[in-house]
Amino acid sequence: MGADGIGVVKAQREHALNVASGIWGPMTDPEMVWLSEQVKSGMKILEMGALHGKVTKLFAASGATVIVVDNATGEAGDERSRLYHQRQFEQNLSGELHNGTVVPFWMNTERFGREYADGFVFDLIWIDADHTYNALRHDIEMCVPLLRHNGLLCGHDYHWPDVSKAISNSVVGPDHWTVENGPITKTSPNKIWCWRKGDKPWLVA
Repeated sequence: MGADGIGVVKAQREHALNVASGIWGPMTDPEMVWLSEQVKSGMKILEMGALHGKVTKLFAASGATVIVVDNATGEAGDERSRLYHQRQFEQNLSGELHNGTVVPFWMNTERFGREYADGFVFDLIWIDADHTYNALRHDIEMCVPLLRHNGLLCGHDYHWPDVSKAISNSVVGPDHWTVENGPITKTSPNKIWCWRKGDKPWLVA
């Protein structure tokens, strides 16, 4: 890529970070920067757990097509909370929903995997949904076959005990996970965990 191409990519990345910054969400600025560096225009991304759409906005503004799976319950888990979170998401992503670059499935990840996942192949999968052990382990194991070769599987909140346990016991195995570009540790300042689907054999816990 020439200097002009690099400049275009940098400008798009800065634009994506800027438009996403106006949406509330638990991601830190360094985490958003790291995530923006993983996305390229034309990617197909699966995002599981979107809240108000901060990360979704980043992905879409980077030129990706995003399939979102979220039951929109929030922490309260009641109907009023669900409608509130869904409306916030729809307001924040109104343009992307209209042009089809963001396609939401308002359901839990288990139902999506059971009824809709077949046939999808993604370049990047982001998991920030149910953080309980059983739910996250299910999500990881469902997502591995949906990821293309050399695709990136990643998620948030490695410092949560159930999250780190689910990662260690997943089909990928504990030795292949990293936090960003370094060894996975609970003291990393950024709580993104990731694994790139490559030639290494999967380890069965």
